[in-house]
Amino acid sequence: MTDGKSSGRAADMEPIEEGQDRGNVIRGLELSERFFGEYGLPMLQEQFPQYMDMIAAGVAGEGSDCFGFDDAISRDHDFEAGFCLWIPDRLEHELEFKLSRAYGKLPGEYLGVRREKQSLLGGGRRGVLLTGEFYRRFTGRPGAPESLMEWLYTPEHSLSCAVNGRVFYDGCGEFSAVRRELEAGYPEDVRLKKMAARAVLMAQSGQYNYSRCLRRGEYGAAAMALHEFVSAGLSMIFLLNRRYMPYYKWSFRAARELPVLREAAGELERLLTGGAAVPGDAAGVYEPGNTEPGDRNGVRGSVEKEAEDTEGSCGPAKKRLAGGPVRTEERIEMVCRAVVQELKRQGLTGGDWDYLEPHAMELTERIRDGELRNLHVMEG
Repeated sequence: MTDGKSSGRAADMEPIEEGQDRGNVIRGLELSERFFGEYGLPMLQEQFPQYMDMIAAGVAGEGSDCFGFDDAISRDHDFEAGFCLWIPDRLEHELEFKLSRAYGKLPGEYLGVRREKQSLLGGGRRGVLLTGEFYRRFTGRPGAPESLMEWLYTPEHSLSCAVNGRVFYDGCGEFSAVRRELEAGYPEDVRLKKMAARAVLMAQSGQYNYSRCLRRGEYGAAAMALHEFVSAGLSMIFLLNRRYMPYYKWSFRAARELPVLREAAGELERLLTGGAAVPGDAAGVYEPGNTEPGDRNGVRGSVEKEAEDTEGSCGPAKKRLAGGPVRTEERIEMVCRAVVQELKRQGLTGGDWDYLEPHAMELTERIRDGELRNLHVMEG
């Protein structure tokens, strides 16, 4: 963020259409950064010059705009041209109230977007926030988790909120120092423990129980097994990327920007859509035969189709008709093979097993911390 002001002209802004590509359409992060550059930074420089080296500014936390995923639908709640001003906890009594009053006097509308009214007592998503309180909301501490167990049990989606968004300005670097520590990802022992847990759940739910539920005619249980596999698989992909998986609503959207295994994430999404094309498909190809006409969600149709096609064996399906749809069991195995290949590439497993459970055992053996290693394999 430079000290220069943006033009702030309404003509620079185009309306956001649902599903529209980014292009030159202004998003929440850009809107907030321009508002800070035009009004926030001058306010700090003019009214609080003695505190400039103690204040950080930016946008982070909950909300689609913090991830850069906002669109037209996002504007029906919690969308505003505001920003966060983070100050050290030690300055709470000295600075918070005065800075909150100055923030509240900034223009109530910018580029046609109104700002939410802020309480002088704080507590909102924008405005003046104590650095320690901000991080405590997501980690339970005024900074990063301290012990391996704290890291293990801090929700992934909370950690993703702590490091998303953008920092426009940081006078002393205190806020950004915590952010960098969190951005570095899980300690390796914790990452290994979580990947072992995900591998076991993927094996249990997708490679084993899904087909067994189908053969019993338990279509609801099969759908639940598939959901467990997809959730665990998606988390595994984020862990292999050393990234935190966001709230479920944005997990697939975020996975499309990952450098590793984003194609496998697309296969996981197709498992939930009955093989239909998903965002990011080049040609938007729909694979016919996985859903019944009128079956909007593709769940009942796809699992019943699998039940008809599944033969007596317990193992995953290996056959595929030429030109036919990818069957659910085959897609499950495609994802598992991709995960195993990446685990090998990272030097985390050496086995050639198709089934993921032995890989989970090998991941567990690589954990150095005894307390973590001795937890139940599915813990974490």
